[in-house]
Amino acid sequence: MVGVDYPHPETVYPVLFDEVRALVEHPAVSEADARKVLYENAAALYGFDLSRLAPHIERVGFHLDDVPRVTTDQRAASSLAEVVPTLMEMRDTHANDGA
Repeated sequence: MVGVDYPHPETVYPVLFDEVRALVEHPAVSEADARKVLYENAAALYGFDLSRLAPHIERVGFHLDDVPRVTTDQRAASSLAEVVPTLMEMRDTHANDGA
């Protein structure tokens, strides 16, 4: 299972989105398997009704294409504290791109 508190960058390990991209784009991983890893297994474990959550997911969810890519320097960070300022800057820049 994968946990993401998007769009709060202070809670996202720097390479998580790239890892999610790698998972869903891997030719050996079916879309059904990716869904299980990313949310269906957690929903089943905690008893969440995905059909009831659908409107909320649509409202606050995200598409990988909308997430900024992490740089090589950010991957090399030794702690989350080193990465948070850069991720906040990326978020702000990305938000302004759509304005």
